[in-house]
Amino acid sequence: MTLYLFLLSTALALCAGGILAKAARWVVPRAGLRPLPPPSGSHAKKPSRSAPASILPGAARMIRTLVLDILFQGHLLREGSPRRWAMHFCIFAGFTGLIVMHALEGFISEPFFPDYQPTLNPYRLLRNLFGALALGGLLIACYRRIILRDIRRTTTFEDVFTLGLLIVIIVSGFAHEALKIMSPRSFDRMVEQYYPLRDQEDIDALGDFWGLRFGVVFTDREISAERIEPGKEVHELFCMYCHAPPASAFVSYPLSRALRPMGRPLETNSGDVVVWWVHVLSVFAALAWLPFGKLFHIVSTPLGLLIRSPDPAREAAAPRPVSGVKRAVGLDACVHCGICSRHCSVLPAYLAMGNPNILPSEKVGAMRRLLAARNAAGPDLEAFSEGGFICTECMRCTEVCPARINLQDLWLVSKQFAADQGQPERYVRLRRSLSETGHQLKPSGEPAWTPPISSPRHPLLSDRSRTFQACLNCSVCTGVCPVVSALDIPDRDRDVSPHQLMNLVRQGMIREACASRMLWNCTTCYQCQEHCPDGIKVADILYELRDLAHREAKEKDEG
Repeated sequence: MTLYLFLLSTALALCAGGILAKAARWVVPRAGLRPLPPPSGSHAKKPSRSAPASILPGAARMIRTLVLDILFQGHLLREGSPRRWAMHFCIFAGFTGLIVMHALEGFISEPFFPDYQPTLNPYRLLRNLFGALALGGLLIACYRRIILRDIRRTTTFEDVFTLGLLIVIIVSGFAHEALKIMSPRSFDRMVEQYYPLRDQEDIDALGDFWGLRFGVVFTDREISAERIEPGKEVHELFCMYCHAPPASAFVSYPLSRALRPMGRPLETNSGDVVVWWVHVLSVFAALAWLPFGKLFHIVSTPLGLLIRSPDPAREAAAPRPVSGVKRAVGLDACVHCGICSRHCSVLPAYLAMGNPNILPSEKVGAMRRLLAARNAAGPDLEAFSEGGFICTECMRCTEVCPARINLQDLWLVSKQFAADQGQPERYVRLRRSLSETGHQLKPSGEPAWTPPISSPRHPLLSDRSRTFQACLNCSVCTGVCPVVSALDIPDRDRDVSPHQLMNLVRQGMIREACASRMLWNCTTCYQCQEHCPDGIKVADILYELRDLAHREAKEKDEG
């Protein structure tokens, strides 16, 4: 077995094994991706339609999705992003054409086109066209990753590596064709295989003709005008049926002309062979890595588009539980494009806190890694939990996701997963501590549990005397509070009222305010602040108190 066949077999085995492993995880989803029970109060399941009535519309939708959204990437154009559509379509069309017309030419091009030769037109032209499309799409992707601030913010090493690997594949392909055009060694191999007469004069004449018309760079002789016509005759007898002038290779041929001054060193050092190995090794690397990295979206994203609803936001709002298969496919379908993070409503929280798990595009990758780990724990799980529970479930990410992933459902599952692993929302952990020790009194009468409040870096509303200057202690905030008026909340969870909380803060009793259950049961509906006749920022102050307790708890967890 040659080295080439060994590397090809290894890459194919890794690719096939990885895809089968992924498919197995889709069929038998991990525990964190299994369906959640439907929410309480959801409507009973409607009677299912007959088989033909349910199958035919589904088949029609899948065919429409296959043609419009997968082959022509129409869903990106409908979302109002022509540049993003152009980028994806160029990459998809370019690589698809290269796979059909070049990589699998022995299985597709040659059987379907009897006159196929890679050096004849229109096939040579098409290969350059598809390569140019792919390279153009990759350059647009690089521009977006470098120039657009929101996309640059979420760019990772994997994104850079993937783009770099694909660019190496395309550029090395163009470079190899350019070097073959100008290589005397390639010309000699062709003559040895396809010219049976072995007449040296005819070979020299053919070489002069190819040097003039086909761009071959002979460094050991000058082209003779007298031998052009005889060389043309030899070409028409033996070569023209499988070789067209290379000018149709509108990328490779100009590149070969630009490399002519380097013809001798390139030929001496077997430049075409070196570039060929660079091209082959980069292709094999991409093939072997496909199931394990970002490139897998070329399998998972089309599959996800086929099995999911055309309106993921509507699907996310439905009371029916989402199947584990859809969740598993959606988790693998993420291309890390960063569009969801650009539209995330809690992006300011990421800018303030610096936790990348707040952003949807980063949270998907973290969730994938934690689910793959046997025992998720430690700082990674804690950061994932913090970022996940900051999510407001506004569904913006689900609405703008170009892969139509039901991200809303994944966030609900991720929160449950974090809680099951012992990392619920810090607010819940604070409430647990409060319920265990918060209202046990010391001999002095003070609460046994109070968060150690340190001096904040910035002045707070609760520190400013003018914040409460206009307060008349009218208790309007208490009167409109839904927690106070709720009948199903135990009295012990309403230990103080909102206006009493304001009095505690006004008197500097921050510890006592943070230890109150009422602070943590507040729904932050802003009714108190909106109805206050004196304009006291009641809800904002409650937010500050929670933030102080959260900050202290985080510093304590970090040691």
